[in-house]
Amino acid sequence: MWSRIDPETRLEVYKRDGGVCQVCGNQAEWGVYDCGHIIDMCVGGTNGMNNLICMCRVCNHRKPRHKTKEEFNQWAESGIWISGSLKVSEELISLFWAKVNKTDSC
Repeated sequence: MWSRIDPETRLEVYKRDGGVCQVCGNQAEWGVYDCGHIIDMCVGGTNGMNNLICMCRVCNHRKPRHKTKEEFNQWAESGIWISGSLKVSEELISLFWAKVNKTDSC
């Protein structure tokens, strides 16, 4: 299932996350960033702010499907390799969830 995220929500997600990929920590340029789903739409995820994060395209395309936030956290905390270096940290995941919980609109 593919779902278009409205432009206002995409902008809110980008601003909330500071334009930084919430997986690898790299800057994600506005014109080429992905507004990624933590829990994918095809397994019951929504387009709510608490399920969307700023992701670079590399991370979003490498992300497996997740049915729960716990699965997403486990994947992100295990680290992925981008440009030859491990860039995911537990601190980044904690900061992300703190932001999401402040802007939960579901």
